[in-house]
Amino acid sequence: MQKKSQAVIYARQSSGDEDQSLSVDIQIENCQKLAKERGITVVGIYKDLNISGKFYPAMLEAEIFAAKDHALQVWAQSTSTQKLKSRTGLGEALSNRSGINYLIVDDYTRLMRPLANSYLGVFINQILVSAKIKLLCVKDGEKDPASGYDNILTNLLSSLNAMQLENQRMKSKASLQRLKNEGYRPSGSKLRGYKHVGKHKYEIVPEEAALIRDAFELGIANISYMEICRRLSAKYNFKDLYYDTLKVIYTRPEYAGYAYNSRGELIESKCFGHIPIITLDQFNQMQKRLSNKRIHNHDRKNVYAFTGLCYCGYCGNRMQVASCLGMPPLENEMRVYYFTCTRNVYRDYRKECGSSHIRYMYPFRYNWHPKLGTRHPVTAESLKKPLIPDQLYNTGLHESLMALVVYAILEERRKLSSYKRIQDKIAKLELEKQRIADKEKKFADLFYRDSIEAETFEKNSNQLKQDREKVQREIMELTALSTIDPQAQKEELQALLYQLQLKFFDCNLYKKYAQQIIKRINIFGYHVEIILNNDRTIILERIAKCASRLLPDWSLSLKGSKAYIKYYYKSFYKGDTREQEIYDDSNMNIVTVGCNPKPGAWKESKNHEWDWRKQEILPVNGGINQ
Repeated sequence: MQKKSQAVIYARQSSGDEDQSLSVDIQIENCQKLAKERGITVVGIYKDLNISGKFYPAMLEAEIFAAKDHALQVWAQSTSTQKLKSRTGLGEALSNRSGINYLIVDDYTRLMRPLANSYLGVFINQILVSAKIKLLCVKDGEKDPASGYDNILTNLLSSLNAMQLENQRMKSKASLQRLKNEGYRPSGSKLRGYKHVGKHKYEIVPEEAALIRDAFELGIANISYMEICRRLSAKYNFKDLYYDTLKVIYTRPEYAGYAYNSRGELIESKCFGHIPIITLDQFNQMQKRLSNKRIHNHDRKNVYAFTGLCYCGYCGNRMQVASCLGMPPLENEMRVYYFTCTRNVYRDYRKECGSSHIRYMYPFRYNWHPKLGTRHPVTAESLKKPLIPDQLYNTGLHESLMALVVYAILEERRKLSSYKRIQDKIAKLELEKQRIADKEKKFADLFYRDSIEAETFEKNSNQLKQDREKVQREIMELTALSTIDPQAQKEELQALLYQLQLKFFDCNLYKKYAQQIIKRINIFGYHVEIILNNDRTIILERIAKCASRLLPDWSLSLKGSKAYIKYYYKSFYKGDTREQEIYDDSNMNIVTVGCNPKPGAWKESKNHEWDWRKQEILPVNGGINQ
């Protein structure tokens, strides 16, 4: 009695549900039906899900071929995973080949789809030939790997199949790129806040859209990301809201009605342009925050406006925050915070560096009520009346440099004042962008005609690309300004100015604006240098009081579109009203009132005081109060 032939069945699907794949089940059913017709006994069924036929089987000898297969490695780098994989099911089928006469597949492409110049086809054929296993295909019939004719025909069909797939892939890629450049969304992935209702058609999901708006508003207000997650989770009852989720939301231009094209430029979206959730200005502000690592903070106990900006004026090292218990009675058992030189922190002590440490903030400084700014209407007249300090308060970096925030607020207000000229500027920039594109095309034509060298072409192309990207950014910024309500924005900025005048300013907004206008703060024992982003420097003297060296208090008033700031030194509180201008430009004017004792000359005493008229220390009986 002749022994019946034995076979194993192999099925593969390149994508689908790993738990239940209808395509694989149908392949196996077709293979079993063919085996029954041929009288072949099936002794094993193997399958691979969600993997390409270009990969090798999971076998030790296959790993050697795969490591040297340049065609496969290049292709794998172009995939989304960018790494080599192995087919476990095929590896098991080829490993258990003792006594096997046939390998049954539904279609030859289920066994493999070898790339041009890949070793995959040769490797699998050699295994089948050495084991004397024939290939039985439901759709292509029986093939003998040892037959030269079958091998030639199979290789030819594989090459044609590979070329067809590559052409389809290139056409599909070009089609998706064309849709992307036209402003459509070719990706079928879900987008929180919108619901897909048809081909390139979306509608807003109200509850999710409200979360998106709140997320951007809190992000622009410079709230820490962890705090934003907590607030949104509590408000909308979400349990899967983390920083990574927020980052995805903040980097989606679709929420502003825009999209990125294939060159990474923002263009108006055809799918979302008519149903934006936020404004383009809000989106741009969040991109600036994400790119600024000093503002890009997570959950912290305290917010320091000058993180990364303070440097020791003597050694140039960046200063860091340190803390200690405060002095009684007001600061008893309360932690107070300083910016101090790292040399002092790590015991590499230097006398000069030790004198540069400075208090960040003092508690109980004013008797203002936090809601004082809401008790009176914000008007232009209220901003003209400066609130002059009536005594020498304890003033640290936080309190003294708060006045400089007015520069950033006025800069925003100044941009809004040019609202009517925005469209003209956008039109001019569009012409400039078209001119640059024409130049790029001209240089490309010259290069293809060998009229210019490759080095010259590359140099000019890079420069034109940078110019085009710069113009595009300016267009987007101006377009963003045209999407906001200028009147509402002006009222909001006016309220911020009033809060600033009252010296009650949100610490998160304070940090946001401070990081926008200040480049560096050099701290010395007796003065502080504030270097602005326009490279101009403001120097403030430190005021000796008891064992501390404070910074001067200030008052703020606005006249037209310009802020006037006055800093008050020690002699002011004894009648000295002399003024000295230390900064002036179109946005801000800063003067100092009074003066300080010479560094090291002043000592607090009941019997002596500083005479600002004679610039020397005199006994009380012979002083200015006599």
